[in-house]
Amino acid sequence: MTGQVDQFHNQGQIDAFNNVSLGSAGLGEGAGAHTLLTANILHFRIAGQAYVKAATDNIAMTALALQANGTTKYYLVVINAAGTVTLVAPPTARTGDPDTTGLLLGALPAASAVIGIMKVVATADFTSGTTDLAGQGTFANINSYPANGDPTVFTYA
Repeated sequence: MTGQVDQFHNQGQIDAFNNVSLGSAGLGEGAGAHTLLTANILHFRIAGQAYVKAATDNIAMTALALQANGTTKYYLVVINAAGTVTLVAPPTARTGDPDTTGLLLGALPAASAVIGIMKVVATADFTSGTTDLAGQGTFANINSYPANGDPTVFTYA
C-alpha cells in the first residue's frame, strides 16, 4: 500500500515532515570564538521521534571550506538525534550581499532537522570553525527546510 507515500508525493517531503524543529532555537553568535548558541530550549523531531535540547552556548562551528572576502553564503544549521548541531555549506557563494533570487541552500543531511540558517557576508576571508564570526553572521530561526531550497523566505536578524 502506497497511500501515505502518495499523499506526500516523495520521500523528501516525508523526511521534511518527520525531521523538523518544533520551535525557535534562538540562534546567535556564541560567547566564545567561532561558536554558535541556541538561546532557547529546542524541541525537534528526527524520524518522527521527539527530542529536546537545552539552550546551549559555545557550540563549535563545523570546519568548512574558506569563504572569500566580499562574498555571501547561507549555511544551514542542523541538529541530529544526539543533539549535535552542525553547519552545512551552500553549493555556491555570491559576490557582495546580493538579491538572493536563485540562491540555493546546501542539502539537508539524513536524520537531521534544520533549526536555522546562518547568513555570512564576509568582510574578510571567513572559514567556519576557524574564523570568529565577529558580527559577520546573521541568523534566521526556522521550523522547516524550504521546499525549493530558497533562503529568501526567511528574515535574518
